[in-house]
Parts: sequence; structure tokens; C-alpha cells
Amino acid sequence: MIYLASPYTHPDPKIVEERYIKTLKVMSILLNNGQFVFSPIVHCHTIATNYGLKTDYLFWKEYNEHFMNLSTELIVLKLHDWQNSKGVAHEIDYMTNQGKSIIYITGDELRYEHR
Repeated sequence: MIYLASPYTHPDPKIVEERYIKTLKVMSILLNNGQFVFSPIVHCHTIATNYGLKTDYLFWKEYNEHFMNLSTELIVLKLHDWQNSKGVAHEIDYMTNQGKSIIYITGDELRYEHR
């Protein structure tokens, strides 16, 4: 299983929604190509926004780690300002410490950059 990491939390709700839509698009491409993918953003955005769940990485840390443990690789979606995301940084560190493969994807072009 692939764990798809992407930045999410932002003070501007429009940016949060934009990040969700871009992550949703990438996940749909991966699924269409026969990949098994988990994205905490895609799977939990609607729940968080409709039911007032916290969106910071500390709230989701244990939940996300469970799925990272089940995953064989990490794909990092390099959306604008991704390198400042505490959640993405944790996901990269966590998967690196487990010795799992990390692949970086830039923008909508779905270009792979191997680490």
C-alpha cells in the first residue's frame, strides 16, 4: 500500500480546499493505475470539515502512523509550501526511520523524483 502525504492545514479555508482537491486528483490517478493508496487528506477531509474535527498533525499523528505502518512506500505530493508542513515532515521522518521508499511528486504533472 502507498501512503500519500500532502500538506493540508492552513489558516485560509480556500487553500485547505485547494490542497484537498489536488490530493484527490493525484489519488484518483494512482488508483486508476492500479495502485492501492491511502491518503489521510482524501479519506478524512469531509469528516473533519463536516464534523469539526481538528486538522493539525498532532491530532492525526497516531491515526496516520497506523497507516504508515501498513504501507510499503511514501509518496509526497509537493504542493505549494509542502516543505513547511509539520505533518509531511513527520511522515517523511517516520517512513525514513522505517527504511521505506519515498517518492516525491511535483504538481499536476505526476512527475516522479526518487529520493
